[in-house]
Amino acid sequence: YSLKPPPNKHPQSKVSSDGRTFDWGSVFQGEVVFHDFEIKNPGLTPLIIEDVKPACGCTKGNWTKTIAPGDTGKVSLSVATIRFSGKIRKTADVITKAQGKITLAMEGEVKVAIIQEPPPDKRGLIKVSGVPLEQTKIALRKGTEKTFTINRVSCENRIAGRGSPPLVTLELLAFEDGNYELAVTPQLPLVLEANEFAQHYTANIVANVTVEGKTFDLPVNVPITVKKRIDVNPSSVYFGSK
Repeated sequence: YSLKPPPNKHPQSKVSSDGRTFDWGSVFQGEVVFHDFEIKNPGLTPLIIEDVKPACGCTKGNWTKTIAPGDTGKVSLSVATIRFSGKIRKTADVITKAQGKITLAMEGEVKVAIIQEPPPDKRGLIKVSGVPLEQTKIALRKGTEKTFTINRVSCENRIAGRGSPPLVTLELLAFEDGNYELAVTPQLPLVLEANEFAQHYTANIVANVTVEGKTFDLPVNVPITVKKRIDVNPSSVYFGSK
């Protein structure tokens, strides 16, 4: 009788994931969605997950580094919905030492609970150098039929760094039909230097909101431009010769 030689290598570890796509249904803009994906190792050697690479900066991940043969680990993903609305889909690649990668996905609808009016745009609030800055009011109204409550508002950035006054002062006013009005008063240097044409600021305002028992933060960004008294357009003209 003759015996066959043993194999040179042990069977490689394998990776399988039950349910590679998670549908969260619908959430409100500003919520962070979490989900744990199960990663199984049906192989005979340990499964090593080297990295989890989300396709978008809004997605974060944690994972089980090593999964023993026959055991189950997990990849935990979270999606921050603060910048999105409507139907979205976010993916992350799970990189394994044995079998390359598998792709996990999280998808669903993002509903806008609060609408800012007027919406922030490139110009924002325009103020003239040397003229006192007046209070501006921003409407925060319902984006759905759901009633919301604004618990507090705050401005994250300051005029000249830590310890200095906030860029704006805020006053939150309750309005009719469950809506709100936000009074914003800029606290800015009023006079431009001789060589300055304009100064641009953005008041990064955060509103802490509760909708249907869920509490989360929403941004209310207000761009502010301080310009000179005389605005010339066009600012320069080129003359050629013939």
